[in-house]
Amino acid sequence: MSKKFKILFFGALTSAAFIANAEENTDYQYFVGFDAGTNISGKQEITLDGSKHKFDIDNSPIVGLRGGVTYNNTHQFSLGIDYRSIDREKFDYSDTEVATIYTRYDYLLPLTNNISWNIGGKVGYEEFFGDWQFDDFNHEMSDMVLGAQTGLNYKFDQWSIGAELNYLHHTGEYEYEDSGVQQNVQFGDELMLMANVKYHL
Repeated sequence: MSKKFKILFFGALTSAAFIANAEENTDYQYFVGFDAGTNISGKQEITLDGSKHKFDIDNSPIVGLRGGVTYNNTHQFSLGIDYRSIDREKFDYSDTEVATIYTRYDYLLPLTNNISWNIGGKVGYEEFFGDWQFDDFNHEMSDMVLGAQTGLNYKFDQWSIGAELNYLHHTGEYEYEDSGVQQNVQFGDELMLMANVKYHL
């Protein structure tokens, strides 16, 4: 088993164990939710024989599903998946899409009876799909992602809504040689603006 799978497996196992053991505590709450948003900044980096070139990634919608448990109104563990397309200005990435499965932890700081501030991190694995000019591009670019997030949440009854700013770091890269020129393709760090709706069971 590769190191990246071990990291993701350990993160998912830790979250799943916490969710399973939450039943032994008296102050916990399960939730399921829907995420939607867009990336607001991000770049694709191409290196040609040591010379690096950066291109902006177009804004694209992101949708996802997430579930987990909140313990003591303070610690929140989630497992989730999101899906989006990858497009670069003046370049055709319309057939390239990416799905990410992840686990995340958030610390919730109450500001009022209904409003809380969350800050946390996540680790996941992204898988690229679709056709590109190189057959193995999608496979090679699929790799671990690391992230952090912060935002505000408003809870009423069994529902809550929130907005977050997410930071995402990609670790995957694709190396190839074309006409004797060594090339490297990877995605730079991204910022995403996300909204969420959660139902607390």
